[in-house]
Amino acid sequence: MNAPSDSRRELDAMVVEIELTLTSIVQGVALYFLIDNARTVLSIQQSVFWLYIVAGLLIILIFWSRSVVHTLTLIRWPLEFGHNFFYIACALG
Repeated sequence: MNAPSDSRRELDAMVVEIELTLTSIVQGVALYFLIDNARTVLSIQQSVFWLYIVAGLLIILIFWSRSVVHTLTLIRWPLEFGHNFFYIACALG
């Protein structure tokens, strides 16, 4: 009876690593586009638009924290591709 629980633990650990890697990649892509656009906004030196940069960064950080919390608390096997695609859509949206 220990074999299924050991394999379950091993699969859960593997899925956590995959989910955290996917989250890191998605956040890296989102931050790249934010930084690329923020450079343009900061170069025109109009502080009115700086709030958009801060808002974009906060959205990315909130999304990142929620996805990490989800990964660490609610992980289930098998890997559900639906919520992974939802993560990507949220980060790029």
